[in-house]
Amino acid sequence: MAGRSTTLRQALATSVVAATLLLVACTPEAPEAPETPDDLTAETYRSRFDAAAGGMQLSVTNGGDVAIVVTRTSVTSPGLSGATESEREVEIPPGLTRDIPVALPSPACDGAPELDSVSASLTVRADTETTSPEASPASVTIVANDRLGQFAEWWRASCFAEAIAERATLAIRYLGDGAAGTAPPDTVALELVAEPRTPRGDAGAGTVALTGISGTILLGMLDDAGAPVTSRPLEVVIDAGGENPAAIRLTTVPARCDPHAIAEDKQGTLFRVDATIAAPNSGAGAADTPSSGTVTVAADNATRDALYDAITRVCAARVGTG
Repeated sequence: MAGRSTTLRQALATSVVAATLLLVACTPEAPEAPETPDDLTAETYRSRFDAAAGGMQLSVTNGGDVAIVVTRTSVTSPGLSGATESEREVEIPPGLTRDIPVALPSPACDGAPELDSVSASLTVRADTETTSPEASPASVTIVANDRLGQFAEWWRASCFAEAIAERATLAIRYLGDGAAGTAPPDTVALELVAEPRTPRGDAGAGTVALTGISGTILLGMLDDAGAPVTSRPLEVVIDAGGENPAAIRLTTVPARCDPHAIAEDKQGTLFRVDATIAAPNSGAGAADTPSSGTVTVAADNATRDALYDAITRVCAARVGTG
């Protein structure tokens, strides 16, 4: 293998030589890309910002002694429906690591793909004072390990969400609030609506059981007795392909009233719903998709704005009666 592979430094040197020949001859040969570059390593991870944006970070380390510039990045995996590409230029000095953000396409949920790593194809060039601007870049492909298992976690959660979405549509609706006189004092009333769907093609129908819903950073959940709970238990079963929707009334209270809570909010109207699918191995979310998990139900724009207004009113009423 050592005789067949070429280091990244050699590949970049070859590209510089090829560019020099371009000044002398009309038809220079393109540099040969190494199959397993010794000087580049990579890992993937997801920050909380990536989770909100639907992406991940490709963390690339330059183990050589020459600075490089990554001009193009392409990431592929059996767990992805297609390649995710970026043309952002990122300079990586020798001995240092730089993160390259990449968007995640929809998951490929058929089968049970290997998820402990992804394949990263990088287009790179040397970044030195002696490098000719006409130097052809080198293309290298490396295996990027899933550092914390977050890519695999994203795949399982995304495929589970697709399996739920094939069988039921979940939505959050605003009903009223205490300050507006349409709910008990100091509360914001919501409704979780679940409408059955008919799975596509040959996907098995089965049932979807909703077993719990959690509060958010802005809205704390109350149980039927009015006591604060982290997650409110649910006992709702939806027959996929059926005709009867379910609507569950929820009582919440503002969890934060500081001025920055709404202005800087990103997660406050995202509700986590625990669910179980009776037929997880049919349709979207086959083979390796778990039968139980958590899906995120995001309030639509109108509902989100209504919730922000309700929280503001209830918080103002608290101050007025404090």
